[in-house]
Amino acid sequence: MEALEIQKVRYVLPSGTKISKRAGVITFEGAGEYTARRPAEMGRRLKESEIKFERLEELRNRERE
Repeated sequence: MEALEIQKVRYVLPSGTKISKRAGVITFEGAGEYTARRPAEMGRRLKESEIKFERLEELRNRERE
């Protein structure tokens, strides 16, 4: 959860909630959108971390040679 202040109003929202503002109206993505999007983002981040880890392993192995 994170606390955000938008136009002097404080909101407590799940971390990563998308916020949009159109014609002065602030909207937040719905719970369904959030829960559908988050696992996909977490999967992408995990894959990126795995790739970085593999690169670090390769560098470490090269240094040992």
